[in-house]
Amino acid sequence: MNIPVGIVAFVVLAGFILWTGCMSAPPADNLTTPEIAGQYVQAQENIQDFSATVEITGATGQVMDRVQIQKKAPYDSRIEFLTPGSEANGTLVVTNGTVIWWYSPLPKTVRITRHFDPKATYFTGWDYPGMIALLFTKYPGSYMLNGTERRNNTYVVDFSAPAGEPFTVLPDNYQNARVWIDAGSWMPVRIVLYNETWPSPVTVEYRDIRVNSGIPDSVFVFDPDNVPNPPKEIRHHDPVLFLFSLEDAYHIMGSDLVIPGYFPAGYAYGGGYLMGDGTLQLSLVKDDDSIGYIDSPVVGRPYGEIVDGPVTEIPVNGTIGEFRQGKNQNQLQWIKGGHAYTLTGRQDQKELVKMAGSLVEVNDTLMKTLPWNEPKMAEPLGITELTSIIMPKSWLINHNTSATPGIVEIRLPEQEFSREFVNGTAYPDYRIYRSIAAHERVVLYQIPNTMFRLDNPDPAYVRIDRPDSVFRTYPNLTAVFLDQCKHYKIPCPTGSVTIHG
Repeated sequence: MNIPVGIVAFVVLAGFILWTGCMSAPPADNLTTPEIAGQYVQAQENIQDFSATVEITGATGQVMDRVQIQKKAPYDSRIEFLTPGSEANGTLVVTNGTVIWWYSPLPKTVRITRHFDPKATYFTGWDYPGMIALLFTKYPGSYMLNGTERRNNTYVVDFSAPAGEPFTVLPDNYQNARVWIDAGSWMPVRIVLYNETWPSPVTVEYRDIRVNSGIPDSVFVFDPDNVPNPPKEIRHHDPVLFLFSLEDAYHIMGSDLVIPGYFPAGYAYGGGYLMGDGTLQLSLVKDDDSIGYIDSPVVGRPYGEIVDGPVTEIPVNGTIGEFRQGKNQNQLQWIKGGHAYTLTGRQDQKELVKMAGSLVEVNDTLMKTLPWNEPKMAEPLGITELTSIIMPKSWLINHNTSATPGIVEIRLPEQEFSREFVNGTAYPDYRIYRSIAAHERVVLYQIPNTMFRLDNPDPAYVRIDRPDSVFRTYPNLTAVFLDQCKHYKIPCPTGSVTIHG
């Protein structure tokens, strides 16, 4: 296995880090790799609880996240961000298996949800020890013992995806990993993820590991009095509401509905959605063109997919915002009054700034003057008018980068998407992940072609950003088409379906 030089150099330096808190023991010289795999998997199954400080470092050596993780079988988890990273410093995400609490220290809010599968949550993406156990069990031909390191009492195991059987359990489609496993606790203390063809390594380090220390259940229930900035607001996360018109939005939000009162001639408000955390998305539509508007009550982090392009700081609505000039569309983002706003469309900077400066609270009088499209009954769409993507359930979990419970957010380079998802031989109108086992649970993502195009204005990327209720889960690939043939003019399968037939 050829590990990029940058990883080797980083690993040599990182080798001097001392991990404390776990009962380390010298590694045995006579253990085979399958025996190491067996002991690791067995040890993971025997863990009742553990805690550790976890640090994730990017390819440049910059720390991306530093968190404290506590877990307790079967589904209790607690993640606290110790430094600013993918979340603000002090962000706390806690679950007892039936409730998830998401505490945001900047707006001093707590979001609560009970709508989730405890086996597939935000915490799943942080379960690197569990990912390694899956590599050992699901891909028995993928690993080899690289050696032992007595200075930190670890076994060093290399993983590389077998030909024709890509890994689906690692994040961001990584196909290689080097793992240092502590010989005493059988916990990973360092994991390096990389791809040989495009080396962009990510390093995950575990420190201050405590195993089976008896973490009390109370740790996994959010206590508003036990955080530096007690929350001023608690929001119960309801399922996402689809809005079919501006009238729907006004009926639900009333005077809390704030939208641009000015917009280019010919555009009218269409539908959108309202998320449980209060994030509103609406579209202004003119023929086949649209302007996207998002109002999100998240301080310091504008919501929405960032348009690729040069960024300019400009005055917006009494504050400083960011204007991005993209290839096919532009974007304006700004934060004011505890809300983060985004406008995305083909309009130039002057026009978007004018829209931003026209925000108004909607009332009955204004509703009579604003142009908005009435929802129309439509003929059912045919299969050729739909974008249908089938993926393993495990792939969706590993590639979902959303930090919001109930929302799935995936972004892939278009070349990678085309390589991983191919048109089925018997069902050419479906894009199917190229490697699905016969009895593997799969997920169908199916939306109108027009909606998919609006979601993907940048041809270099494929983006999926939808509520998890949009995704339908099936026990296997055959079950998908047994269901689909009831609704669309496609042949019903007479036997087991594979990607090639």
